[in-house]
Amino acid sequence: MLAFLRDANTSASVIQIINLLDKVLGRETVPCNRTKVFYCDPSAPYQKGACEVNHELMRRILPKGSSFDDLTQEDIFLMMDHINSYKRKS
Repeated sequence: MLAFLRDANTSASVIQIINLLDKVLGRETVPCNRTKVFYCDPSAPYQKGACEVNHELMRRILPKGSSFDDLTQEDIFLMMDHINSYKRKS
């Protein structure tokens, strides 16, 4: 799972991150849609799978109500490195 700090909660900020990933990881030259978005039904956490577990693990590090103001992207990368290396049942 990847996580990125954003200056604003806008579609432009998400596009900026996807553009960065394209630049760093490379992209095929064939024009295509880069992403697909799937929405879960309200009050259906079972549809979110591992995402919910990752959210719980993130909240162990950054409890609800804690400020993200002093965090850097390096802090977020480190947090996700720890979360992604956490052993879980298959």
